[in-house]
Amino acid sequence: MRRLALVIGATLAGSMLAASGRAVNLDISVSFYDSLAPYGEWIENDRFGTVWTPRHIDSSWRPYTRGEWVYTDDGWTWASDDDWGWATDHYGRWFLDPVAGWIWVPGDEWAPAWVAWRYGDGYVGWAPLPPGADVFGDVDISIDPLAFCFVEQRRFLEPGIYRHLVPVARNVTYISLTTNVTHYRRVNERVFNRGIDVHHFERATGHTVPRARIREVWSAADARRARVGRGEVAFFHPSVVSSRPTAAPGVQGTWHPNPNASHPERIDRRQEHERQQLESTLVRERRRLEQLQQHEIKHPPQGVVERREHEPQRPRAVAQPGWVNRKQLEDRHEAERKAQAEIERRQREVLQQRQQREQRSIQAQKEKGKPEDSSHKHDRH
Repeated sequence: MRRLALVIGATLAGSMLAASGRAVNLDISVSFYDSLAPYGEWIENDRFGTVWTPRHIDSSWRPYTRGEWVYTDDGWTWASDDDWGWATDHYGRWFLDPVAGWIWVPGDEWAPAWVAWRYGDGYVGWAPLPPGADVFGDVDISIDPLAFCFVEQRRFLEPGIYRHLVPVARNVTYISLTTNVTHYRRVNERVFNRGIDVHHFERATGHTVPRARIREVWSAADARRARVGRGEVAFFHPSVVSSRPTAAPGVQGTWHPNPNASHPERIDRRQEHERQQLESTLVRERRRLEQLQQHEIKHPPQGVVERREHEPQRPRAVAQPGWVNRKQLEDRHEAERKAQAEIERRQREVLQQRQQREQRSIQAQKEKGKPEDSSHKHDRH
């Protein structure tokens, strides 16, 4: 079984910045394993080896959704609200595993964001790039449609963008209405994420996209405090000097529970609450999809052509890309309902697998005689 303890060496700014805005004079070493362990678990994946998955997240969580997009000298840059985003959204790659859910495969190259882009029909879409995808060569990458996020272009630059995302089940529709515009380039070991043409985006929306300079800071905590403002966006930007040295033991399914919260009854109650929360979320998403579809049936969107039996053939100019008839709209809705059913099946499976891993990990710790045995005795009094 392959183990992992990523060690990072960073060069960060003190009070001085280079002309490029890059930092120059502080060396800091950070461990991916130690930094991410409090927020999730390291597990073994048959395909990618040792990977990390977040814990105690909302069932609607996806990478690159809790935060905002900023345009910098490096192109489209993701400013994350997640405590672990400094690592997982700028190094390595995310992958949507049908059983484990979102897993992060470590990597050693920093980028403004590792995502594929789609654009068109008034919508912007992005999805985490899968491990091994070469974005500096062929960018026609096969990605699970359910891994994408889509939002109206007028909402694209708003903070809290996750509040404006279209239901994931509708991705199967928006994939066909948008075009792949993924575009990365590397210059002097620096990665640029161009993606959507910023000038085209400005013309389409009628608004100027603010430009920001990347400012490197001392720690992930400093980056969260500074974030975006005054023409700058703060990042904790270490450069990996050793990506896979010998790791500490116990990576598989490592769990870090609160000793006072690991009593079996408390775990059972919390896990039952998690299952109830998931079902409530799925019901809300299902109803939201139904409402959107019903609205489209009553008020067909632009591009829906309805031709009655004895109506003359419409002019050829009407048949533009993306235009559909009523039957095709119904087919789209059926595909979206099937996607919703698949989403629900996956999310239930992911939660079940995660809770089982937690139970197994805690049981293994008990069998080794962990210190919190005394706290269990105290809990029973």
